[in-house]
Amino acid sequence: MITVKSTININKYYKEQLEELVRLNLVSSITEGVNLAIEKFIKDKKKEIYAKQMEEAGKDCDFLSRTLSAQNDFEKIENEVLNEW
Repeated sequence: MITVKSTININKYYKEQLEELVRLNLVSSITEGVNLAIEKFIKDKKKEIYAKQMEEAGKDCDFLSRTLSAQNDFEKIENEVLNEW
């Protein structure tokens, strides 16, 4: 993993909470805690973005038609493969 050094300002309360987690050996360092929090934040935001995109795509009748058609094609192929075994 490539890391970069960065200076950030965080809320004093959160820093104290991270220090407590380090003291309890629940995270190895404040840096690890910050990285884990950022990772979770990014994953959650990407899920939100994806959900919004799917909501918009759901309004597109052609998208729904194409998706269902592709799903049916994959089901047919899967059934053919399973029947060959």
